[in-house]
Amino acid sequence: MHTILIVDDDPSMLGLLRINLSDTYNVVTASDAEQVLGLALKHKPAAILLDLMMPKYSGFELCQCLHTLSYTSRTPVFVVTGESAERYKTHCLNLGAREFIEKPVDFDLLRSKLASELQQERPERRAHVRVPLRAIVTPQGGQHRRCSISRNDDDRKFERGRVYLHLPINAAD
Repeated sequence: MHTILIVDDDPSMLGLLRINLSDTYNVVTASDAEQVLGLALKHKPAAILLDLMMPKYSGFELCQCLHTLSYTSRTPVFVVTGESAERYKTHCLNLGAREFIEKPVDFDLLRSKLASELQQERPERRAHVRVPLRAIVTPQGGQHRRCSISRNDDDRKFERGRVYLHLPINAAD
């Protein structure tokens, strides 16, 4: 059974989505945007349902963050919001969302889109989270110079670009 992470600050909407999807999916919920990344890394959801308007961090910021983080970049994000599609849909899709669904939710449509998305074959997610870092390099001459380098996974060489910190993800968590 696939796991779905639902993110909404409205407890009644969280409950409604949970009730309507829990017969088909293992549902994990978050009412606070600060919990989302940790829950996504811990539960490894097959899809994320995301509200746009939340306190502290908006759904726009979360959508972009989830899309740019290497471990969650392949997880489909469905924006489920009360905001107007004509105003926000294109922007959300540009940030990495796969679908934009307006409230009140048509649950048959949502189930259909989730099933269709989850049947598609996607590349495996990375075994590690990659976080870009900056490095200060001190050559033998002792003069500090700021640069950035990255590990190219294809040929195992270091080259100019970015440095990545690899954080192993424990499957038992």
